[in-house]
Amino acid sequence: MRELSRASELSGSLAAEVRQRQEEAARAVHERREEFATLERRVRLAAEADCIRSFLEARDALSRGAEAAGQVTAGRLLRYLPNMRKGLAGIAEGYDLALQRFDRALARLGVVQVRTVGYPFDSRTMLASRTVAAEGAADGEVVEEYVSGFMRGDEVLRLAEVGVNRIAKGD
Repeated sequence: MRELSRASELSGSLAAEVRQRQEEAARAVHERREEFATLERRVRLAAEADCIRSFLEARDALSRGAEAAGQVTAGRLLRYLPNMRKGLAGIAEGYDLALQRFDRALARLGVVQVRTVGYPFDSRTMLASRTVAAEGAADGEVVEEYVSGFMRGDEVLRLAEVGVNRIAKGD
């Protein structure tokens, strides 16, 4: 009888230990799943950011084309080439539409352009390529943008390259 009682106690303690180990294993599996999901999310976001960065150069080209087409259509050159006005206006419009589509696609991915000109210089999102003496602008205010910067959430995808106003000492 004593041995039966002892076997029963041993069986009960073994069952409790098995339950405890099963619970520990279940917690460990849950933690690893969460860690794996977090890692998977980080890898996906990093891959998306790399892909987006590669497309920013294409956007830059569209932006330069739109700017150049706008300058041509607004310039005095068209006064001498009146037959080309409509064609050049169509080219400028095409660049603008393509750039708008590109920006909408970036917006769907959560990508926003860094605001620069007229804002204070922010070293987290901007790179000061040069200093400029701009009348009427505050010291440290961005007065020119050479390359657009982009962010996705809190992540800087590309720094904006800017010209920053510096007021000379003694002025």
